[in-house]
Amino acid sequence: MSLKPQFADEVLTGQKKCEVKIFMGTISKGSIVLVYYSSPVRLVRGYFIAGDSIIVRPSELMSILSDRCRDMPRNNMNYVITKYLRSKKRILILDITNPTILPKAITITITQLN
Repeated sequence: MSLKPQFADEVLTGQKKCEVKIFMGTISKGSIVLVYYSSPVRLVRGYFIAGDSIIVRPSELMSILSDRCRDMPRNNMNYVITKYLRSKKRILILDITNPTILPKAITITITQLN
């Protein structure tokens, strides 16, 4: 899962108990989710175990977030509000369990195919 570095840190240090993303497919409870720090870091620095998840409409987002993700840092909540409330797509709310920082970060080289 690609995350902005600040939000990735919050996930791996246990500050965030859930993650909010545009729904692109299901993530099964118990799945290992790699945490990829997006630019400028561009490294996998850890992982977490997927907990329960729920798929919601943007109109349902705030009521469910206030119930499920009460401890979300304020700056992250502001980001969620500005990015997802106006979306026309469904939104995934994923519970984070057992966040783990890897002893050594993993570099991923992405090659663009034309």
